[in-house]
Amino acid sequence: MIKRTRLFLTILIALLTLTTAVWLLAEEEGGASTTNGFITEYPIPVANSAPQSIVVASSGPPATVWFTMPDADAIGRLVVTDAVNFTFSTFTTVDGITASSAPHDLVYDAANSLIWFTEPGNASLGRLNITNGNITEIALPGSHVPLNLDMAPNGLLYITSPTTNHILSYNPTSTNFTLYPYNGVGGNPTLIDILGNNSIWFTSPATDRVVELTPSSGNFVSIPVQDILSSQTLTPTGLTLDASDPWITASEANRIGRYAEGTLSLWRWYELLPENSGTSAITYTSSGTYKYLWFVQTDLGQVGRMTLNSSDNDLLQHIAHSLSGAASQPTDVAVDENGVAWITGKGSNVIGQWVSPYVNYVNLPLVLRP
Repeated sequence: MIKRTRLFLTILIALLTLTTAVWLLAEEEGGASTTNGFITEYPIPVANSAPQSIVVASSGPPATVWFTMPDADAIGRLVVTDAVNFTFSTFTTVDGITASSAPHDLVYDAANSLIWFTEPGNASLGRLNITNGNITEIALPGSHVPLNLDMAPNGLLYITSPTTNHILSYNPTSTNFTLYPYNGVGGNPTLIDILGNNSIWFTSPATDRVVELTPSSGNFVSIPVQDILSSQTLTPTGLTLDASDPWITASEANRIGRYAEGTLSLWRWYELLPENSGTSAITYTSSGTYKYLWFVQTDLGQVGRMTLNSSDNDLLQHIAHSLSGAASQPTDVAVDENGVAWITGKGSNVIGQWVSPYVNYVNLPLVLRP
């Protein structure tokens, strides 16, 4: 029901202004393209680099983000003071990354000034010292092939190996690997996020499940991803954690869901539109009484944000913007402490920056008709 207690109604208007990208040389400053007045795109000076995963090292200004470039066998760094003053740096095979290693996922180790990254093509774990640029590659044991990784508060790295159905942990101090064979047959552990030293979460898309690993016992708790009301089983395509539970994206159903332990339905679902948008990567942040779910819709070329009430998870707002280019294919999103979202535009070879106010609020007259 609409309350008619005021003569003006606040609505959201997304401004769409497309401009032409300006390509830059590495380590040089220059102009950037703006897609819609809210997202600024920084063209990567490495042709066809296809940026995949992204992390924030500092919120700034200047802000610093790191990202993987699988097709270029490289790691990239973008430092942004403002939309005009920014620089790219690249670390490639010349710097010690093995050719055809295809760096995929990465995590920032602030305490030791390191970037850790996976190399599926080389079956190795990579380490980049951001102080001196030195790169070290550490071969995984046996036939394990790394895909995604995250770092626990105690400094241990946890890595998914889908092809061998394992989670591996790596101790940088002892340089030892510990293997955790997942007991779900053909589970293919893929995405990973960490709630604490003894709470490691990952997706098992091959079995339509989200799983929690307790390293102290080696036990797994496997949670089916399903809509009880429709008896529909869904495949998780993105994973993030709030203070206690996992959130996922389910691309096939255009949904975001939160696991609610102890409830009858187990999952609370939020529908996204339009259909077939390819909802994938998702990131959680919070501020005061609000929760924020940031996500990319790869097939649609969009990045979006849901705002929810922290007390009951009721949806308050849903906004989204498109990156420029017909095939921008955003694949990942990371959010810094200033609430700035950073996006990898895999298809358009850019890093996007989405800043507040995210949308424009405009008062328009409400027309009352008899």
